[in-house]
Amino acid sequence: AEETFTELLRIAKERQLLFKTTSEKLELPVRDYGEYKKVSGESLPIVTLFVEELIVLLGRVDEALLIDLLVIGRSAGIFVVALSQYINAKILSRQATINFSTVVFLGKYDRIASNILFGNISKQETEMIKEYVGSPGKSIVMEDGKLHTRSMPEIKDTDLIPFIKKEI
Repeated sequence: AEETFTELLRIAKERQLLFKTTSEKLELPVRDYGEYKKVSGESLPIVTLFVEELIVLLGRVDEALLIDLLVIGRSAGIFVVALSQYINAKILSRQATINFSTVVFLGKYDRIASNILFGNISKQETEMIKEYVGSPGKSIVMEDGKLHTRSMPEIKDTDLIPFIKKEI
């Protein structure tokens, strides 16, 4: 796990250097993979790392490495999707969770997990979470700092086959 994080961080830093040199060469702003494609016409592959059990991963990888990858990787087209059935400050700090661009909370309301995932939210938002979550498929989603309620459809493995890339 640590080797994978370190390698992805190395790639992200290489891409940032590429953005910088391209920006200087073309005298245009190139801050991320989207701007790079616009000015160069070249697409960089998007990399998405799925971490199935965050609690297990953070027992093996320093949280600072995860935060670096989240912060540096995002603009370089490297994204981390982390899943966890339970979360508390010993597993992941608020400093780390604020660097995820989207947070999905499923399950029963838990004050500690809510504070770690969403930070300080209003009493009204807390009541909304308490009333909404708990039933299968009911979720609270934070996107761009805003909370939303969502119903998540049941997805079977066969539904995902068209989206899975196989390396040859």
